[in-house]
Amino acid sequence: MSRLVLFTALALAHAQWSCSSSLPTLLVSSNHRTNAPLEAADAIELPGPAPTDGPIAIYSNTTHVEALAGRGQALWVATRGGLEEYDIARHARVATYTTLAGLPTLALESVTLTADGLPVVTTTRQRCTMYGPTRRFACVNHSSAMPRLPTSNATEQIEGSAVTARYQSPDGREWFGTAGLGVWERKANQLRRLTPTQQLVGNHIVAIAEWKQTVYLANFDGGLGRLGRGQFAETVLDSHMLNDVIATPNALYVAASDGLYESLDGEHFRRETRLTEPFVSDLAYDPQRHVLYATATNSLWELRLGTAKQPPQSTYLPGGSHSLQAVDVSADGTVYLATEDRGVLRRDGKHRFASFDRLTGYPSSWATDVLAIDNGSALFGSLNQGVFAIGSSLPNGFTAPNPWVLFLGRDTLDPARLFIGTQGGASLISPNHRSDLQGLPNPCVHAITRLSSGLWVGTEGGLAQYR
Repeated sequence: MSRLVLFTALALAHAQWSCSSSLPTLLVSSNHRTNAPLEAADAIELPGPAPTDGPIAIYSNTTHVEALAGRGQALWVATRGGLEEYDIARHARVATYTTLAGLPTLALESVTLTADGLPVVTTTRQRCTMYGPTRRFACVNHSSAMPRLPTSNATEQIEGSAVTARYQSPDGREWFGTAGLGVWERKANQLRRLTPTQQLVGNHIVAIAEWKQTVYLANFDGGLGRLGRGQFAETVLDSHMLNDVIATPNALYVAASDGLYESLDGEHFRRETRLTEPFVSDLAYDPQRHVLYATATNSLWELRLGTAKQPPQSTYLPGGSHSLQAVDVSADGTVYLATEDRGVLRRDGKHRFASFDRLTGYPSSWATDVLAIDNGSALFGSLNQGVFAIGSSLPNGFTAPNPWVLFLGRDTLDPARLFIGTQGGASLISPNHRSDLQGLPNPCVHAITRLSSGLWVGTEGGLAQYR
């Protein structure tokens, strides 16, 4: 089930309620100058140890650089995917610092150095200083003014990517940060890229699926990536705006802003022409009936899978809704829809839908996600009203970490455990118990999936893997 973040107006509408601030996306780092001034270390408390229940790995894309700072053989790079450390003598990245090192988020705005040569980074709300003995960060809140506009020539580019930061070492060599191609070194008028190429395709993960021992990652604006044999790679859907990815026994399906795509091998993709709508928002699979459900802006599609292609069934304006968000199907085949204008819809007949919205006594008519429980009950994830139940009661002690809900799911290893992702974190909900996930790369969570390799969480700022 997709963690849909698109509305009818696509990216513009998404920005209105996505929790990532648009400011870092639109403004280049204020540390866009040749040499940032060294700053004295703050009088701060020592950073604590890493949480024992935190992620075992954080993955991100570090190709968008915000600032550079260097001393000696160390070059520090503030990116939208964390802080990188390069050994300029070896021309290699030696470390990446994320929430595993105590950073509050991976979206960094600047980096400077203390008198001891340790990095000080800033985020939108915090200022963090590395503690040398542990290489972990301690952070304090700060209220800074609006970022300064870049001081360099806005037309300066490397291979079509704007230069966002620069650093010149005492021996005259230059390093450049770019908006999408990472860090480059220039020596004797020759350019060399330092940033590794095998990375997460983008940091805004909206859906995760595992198929044929490979993890597929749908990115909001970076296309479809995959992780296999410990390495990240792009797919041919690298330029598409994606909403969902789902695995079925015979094929992998991807919902995109320009249609539905199918792959039989994970390498090659083709349009599923039975679905004629250009914008597909969400997918759900019924393994008992071998049916793929897909939602477009104002229509529900039912595609029977198998060797013999059958004509699809489609329902336009189900329940009178003009804006479908998500779809889910219960084990007994009951279909539920999340909508922006009619709350949650339950299909009670071929073209008959029951509506659960403010007109029928529910707190909201704007559903962001829905999780089917059985033929008569489901969970309703709302915009600014939290989670509430349809046809049943919520588990004892059920509370959401934030009322702005982005995702609802279930643990495949323990059906009694539910997943909830919000604009303020994520939780695992079991009967009489709630566990909040620690160390997320970003508080906005769009996907939580149990795979063979652990619990994977997709956020608007990177990917986290838990045990």
